Amino acid sequence: MSSRSFAKSAVARLLGYTAMILIMTAGAAQSLAGSNTVDSGDIINGSIVTADLKANSITGSRVLDASLTGPDIKDGAINSAKLADNSVAGVDIDESSLSISGRLTGIQTVIALGSIPAGVGQTDGEIATCPSGTTMTGGGAFANGTWGTIELISSSQTMNFNNGWFAAYRNTTSTAQSFYAFARCATFS
Repeated sequence: MSSRSFAKSAVARLLGYTAMILIMTAGAAQSLAGSNTVDSGDIINGSIVTADLKANSITGSRVLDASLTGPDIKDGAINSAKLADNSVAGVDIDESSLSISGRLTGIQTVIALGSIPAGVGQTDGEIATCPSGTTMTGGGAFANGTWGTIELISSSQTMNFNNGWFAAYRNTTSTAQSFYAFARCATFS
């Protein structure tokens, strides 16, 4: 082959390659509508990975509701400031994570005597109140006499407004009866 025919052949190949590249790139550019845009039709399913995403480009409004689970959430990312009031129930709390700061000291039981007048249907209520500077930790009620002589009509309950425990009974006999309300009190140091 002469140098002249070789030169013609090289020029023809170069022009052919150039034409092929132009056709291929022009076709790719035409498949993307607009300038600098890519839509879901241009992306192969499953081909986008984390490294392809701009930092902080996926926000709450772009996440499918109820699609995130424990492994999707960074440890410590949710704190009390991010929880709605009263949104966490007892079953959601690890009891071993709870602690009382300080020490429970000065434990005492305060007892209040209640007297029910004679007569069927007579009632009385009594509050056992913890001393100032202490906190009620529990309480209850009990009755003297024979079983069935009086009946509890208001179950023992806390009386937060006065740091005490309340109980009320009804007499079921014709004689006076007595009962006790008690509160367990302590100080924290």
